Amino acid sequence: MGNQSAAMMMLTGRRLKGEEALDIGLIDYFVPQTEVRSKEI
Repeated sequence: MGNQSAAMMMLTGRRLKGEEALDIGLIDYFVPQTEVRSKEI
């Protein structure tokens, strides 16, 4: 995540949709709700 994206999140408190979180590097991938337990760390 770049400085600009981090600053935007800290200063605005705006919630992100999954697609946007993926685009800016906050998450690595999506998993279906039914597979969450099997993919958790």
